[in-house]
Amino acid sequence: MWIYAAAYLFLIFSVALEDAIPGFNYWDEIVTILVFLYAINKRHFKVKKKTMELWVQLIVLVSIGLVSNLLHGGLQSSNIIIIKDVFAICKFFVVCYSLRDISISETEKEKLLKCLGRVSRIIIVVTSIVAAVGYVADIGVYTGEIRRVKCFKFVFQHPTFFVSAYVLIAGILIAESCVRNKLFLILDAVLLFMAQRTKGYVVILAIVLVLIIGEKRIYGFLEKLSHTRKFTISKLKASIVFVALVVCAYWLGKEKIQEYLFYGLYAARPALYVVGLRLMMDYFPFGSGFGTFASTLSVEEYSKVYSMYGIQNVVGLAEGHAAFAGDVFWPCIYGQLGIIGLLLYLHMIWNILQPIIKNRNISSVRLAQLVMWLYALVASTAEAYFTNSSGVQFAFVVVGLLGCQIEVRSIKS
Repeated sequence: MWIYAAAYLFLIFSVALEDAIPGFNYWDEIVTILVFLYAINKRHFKVKKKTMELWVQLIVLVSIGLVSNLLHGGLQSSNIIIIKDVFAICKFFVVCYSLRDISISETEKEKLLKCLGRVSRIIIVVTSIVAAVGYVADIGVYTGEIRRVKCFKFVFQHPTFFVSAYVLIAGILIAESCVRNKLFLILDAVLLFMAQRTKGYVVILAIVLVLIIGEKRIYGFLEKLSHTRKFTISKLKASIVFVALVVCAYWLGKEKIQEYLFYGLYAARPALYVVGLRLMMDYFPFGSGFGTFASTLSVEEYSKVYSMYGIQNVVGLAEGHAAFAGDVFWPCIYGQLGIIGLLLYLHMIWNILQPIIKNRNISSVRLAQLVMWLYALVASTAEAYFTNSSGVQFAFVVVGLLGCQIEVRSIKS
């Protein structure tokens, strides 16, 4: 199990090494290629018909974007940027599909969870000590920015990457046992709060609910919802809970929402959302093509879209100073791939999420996967979550480490 522990540690802290080691920022692309090659060469990876259908959908998604590039060739002149963007959008799905059909024995799964849980507890204890010491002594683990409290980043370049990694750790702790890891989940929630990122508050809320209500009650509730189409008391309760969560989410993020509405097209993030919608309509139905909008790559070789829609002077989007171009995700999808590409992308996301909801896996594992998916979807509204290295981390943990299916062994008479 030490191999799993080493792989898990690598995934959690890989983003922290990107600035320290030259060329290490390509780790997610390299790992994606390696896991794909490993998957197609290993006999115990049995590719099912459903998985083949998923690969076909990915090919169709890429084809939509490339057709757009052919139709609107003047928007992005660099073929290298287009190829890089294709890979960026595909790598999350490549990792998920490559690891989708892995199966291990029930005993191995239990050992895996215990191993990852043990490593996670050590990480939480060490990080908590560093956070406490760093709050009173300057050891370089806080950003210097103060919101409600100092913003904790630990060894990462930015609190956002810290939050992404420690949400995965929370998921592992939930998957092993909420009861056993109650103290460590509370510590993890405190650490997420110290990062002072609104999207992290959503997971803090989820952790609090899990600890108060209990994983068994939540799991039983989800079972009732997923196995009936009739409108029941459970679904009424679910609707009430959903509304309450939306209200809580709005309350936690209302300052950010009001800020975006106030600045409108004069701020990068709302400008990208609005112009993305205009692209979706103006280049109906396939969008503007890969490497043209709302990504770091689209400004690496500056796309003509920004000047066409008058946002080339927005702070963070100006040529040569476009640090905020990758601060969104969905405008990149519906702007570049159009309405058809957006619907197909959402369908592909659902195809990965659906087995987690419906499969009869270990209840705590399913709950952990859903909590992590909640964060991923929330984070994708404010960062390029599924196309940067965080998306690859997420895919490996949720689909690879936690998603491996328990083998069904036939009993010979």
